[in-house]
Amino acid sequence: FPVTIIFVLATQDDTQVFVDGATTASATLQTGEQWQGMITNATTFIQTSLPAYILHATGEGCELAEAVLPPIVCTGSRKVFFVRSVDGIFGVNLMTRSENVNSFTMNGNANLIPANAFTDVPGTNGVWKSAQLPFDNVTVPAGDFTVVENSAGLFHLGTINGGSGGCRYGYFSDFGKSNPLNLNSSFCEGDTITLTPNGEYISYLWSTGSISSSIGVSEPGTYTLTVETSPECVDTDTIT
Repeated sequence: FPVTIIFVLATQDDTQVFVDGATTASATLQTGEQWQGMITNATTFIQTSLPAYILHATGEGCELAEAVLPPIVCTGSRKVFFVRSVDGIFGVNLMTRSENVNSFTMNGNANLIPANAFTDVPGTNGVWKSAQLPFDNVTVPAGDFTVVENSAGLFHLGTINGGSGGCRYGYFSDFGKSNPLNLNSSFCEGDTITLTPNGEYISYLWSTGSISSSIGVSEPGTYTLTVETSPECVDTDTIT
C-alpha cells in the first residue's frame, strides 16, 4: 500500500485522537470535526476517546480508493470470503491478536498466510499484529471465491485490487459484535429443538447452565447463550 491519509470524524464533543499508543492527543475534535493524518509506516494504530469514524484514503496507479476502517476491539470474523475483481495488483491487509497468527489458512492452505508475515502494531505492546500480503493471479485468480479462515480467533481483512483502470479497496470482516444464535428450522409441538451457535467460539454458557456448544430444548421459553469470542470479549444472544 502506498503512503496514504486517514480522516478521523468525531461523533461527540471533546473526542481525543491518539496515534501509535501516544499519551498526548494529536487532536481534540468537536462533533462533526475531522482530523487528517498521514500513514507513513506499515501499520498505524489509531485510538479515540469517544466513538468516531475513520476513513482511509489510498490508491493504486492513478486511481483513488477509500475505505471506512473497522474497529478492532471485540469485532472481526473467523472466516471471510472475497472475490478478486481484476488481474491487476492485489493485496490483503490482515489484523489480529498475536496469539492468532499461527492459525490462518487461505483456501485451506496454511502456507499462504505464514506467521512470520506479521509484525507488531505500534503502540499495542505486542498484543496486536498485522500483515500486508500481495498475491499473484495464480494463487488468487480473478473472479474466483477465496476464503480466509482463522481457527484460533477473530481477525479483520481488507483487500486492494486494481491498477491504471481503477482501484477497489474495502474491508470484508465483521465490523460489529456477532449474534451467536441462529434458528433456521421448522418444528412441531413436542419436538426437541437443537439450539446451535452460528460459529465457533472459545467458550459457551447457556442459560440452562450447559457449557456445550449446542443444547436440545423441548420446553417453551427464552434461552440465552453467552460466548467468548476472543480474550476479554463476550457476546450474548437470546432466542424465544
